[in-house]
Amino acid sequence: MNILQIVLTNTSTLDTSLPALWYLRNQHPEAQITILYCVSNRSQVLREATYFDEFCVTNQIKQLDLVDLLKMPRAIRSLWRKVFSASANDAFPLRGLLRDPRLIFSSAPLHVATGLRSKIEAALGERLIDSARISALLDPDVVLFDLREKTQFYGRKSVFDLLSARQPLTLLMPHAPHNITPYEDVASFDEEGEYFPTFCRYWIPFKHSRASELMPDRADDFIDLGYPAFDSAWMAHLKTLSSRRTTTKRCLVMLRNFFDKDQPTPEGEWFTVSYEDTVRFVNRLADASRELGQAVEFIVKPHPKASQLRVAELLRGTRLANWTISYEPFYKQLNEIDLVVSPYTTSLLITQMFGIPSILVEDELQAYVNRWEVLGDIYTNLSLYCRQADSLALHMRRGLTDYEPGRDVAHLRQYFPDGNLAAIDALVSGRDAKN
Repeated sequence: MNILQIVLTNTSTLDTSLPALWYLRNQHPEAQITILYCVSNRSQVLREATYFDEFCVTNQIKQLDLVDLLKMPRAIRSLWRKVFSASANDAFPLRGLLRDPRLIFSSAPLHVATGLRSKIEAALGERLIDSARISALLDPDVVLFDLREKTQFYGRKSVFDLLSARQPLTLLMPHAPHNITPYEDVASFDEEGEYFPTFCRYWIPFKHSRASELMPDRADDFIDLGYPAFDSAWMAHLKTLSSRRTTTKRCLVMLRNFFDKDQPTPEGEWFTVSYEDTVRFVNRLADASRELGQAVEFIVKPHPKASQLRVAELLRGTRLANWTISYEPFYKQLNEIDLVVSPYTTSLLITQMFGIPSILVEDELQAYVNRWEVLGDIYTNLSLYCRQADSLALHMRRGLTDYEPGRDVAHLRQYFPDGNLAAIDALVSGRDAKN
């Protein structure tokens, strides 16, 4: 069995897939598993995170970049990777340099022209893509497809032509444990071609989804596979891995993506927040930490699309001390942290299900999400749900000294049943082609 995962822009799809790939590797030691990053250098997606490479080595998973599909000598391929290693998500605005000229002597100027560099990369790559190499390197029986509204990368047509010709079982993957409405929009598999090919199955991570009702003639192809990170087999595996504990308490802080300083938030935009709102959240955390009266090390985990340079610039302008920025996935951090503090993000459910005290700080987006009664129940009934009028310091003290995870884990299990890894294995093995 040949399994291919296609990753388009960031690591959210890997948060979904890694537990499944781990399970499939253990169930099918003979399988060939490949991850294709649709960028010239996978560091554009992974940033400085090391866990993904370590995971792939341990589980004998082959990793390919688009440069592996180009017709060029190996030495040129290596040079290409170096030239196009910077993430487009790390683009830094010129006005940021004008605000703080000291940044001219940092790496920031290298990221000002990221957009132009990306256009050059795409134009050259499209000329050098080698369809024969694609056919030789990619021969999947099963595809885990990173479903996005846009699938723009050089070599795109050749990759989609291969999938359309071979028609492997293709699972259209979620990027989170749930959507914010029961009737989430079903993004097109190929915005330049077929919307929902018959060889595709739409992966439902949340049992309360009613997306299949939007396409009743294909309802059988909407398959409830759950969210792999919540499977008890995966969590038990993670707990066997080594941890890096220190005497100083370590708090993971998750940030949503945010607009540039002084940039207004467009009307109707909920999920990218303003610079000023992010500063207010971080300063509230800083003040709560001082009120707590004990040393805390903060590991700031930005949104996968967020620019590290912009996040660092923002943090330097807040009252928060003793912080570092990390793009490592939760699976590397779970055994290394004592507490989580975050505004609304579905990622908090991963740390909460693992049993880590996770404080959800209420904001306007949370109120928007809570409009779906099911989600309102999930979040507001967590033990450490921190309303706007609550003391964040008291929640932090409770999380660090007087927290029992059993109630919250049982609460989440009502909505996210166990055993989804076995269901995924059954589907890709052909034992359960339709749910």
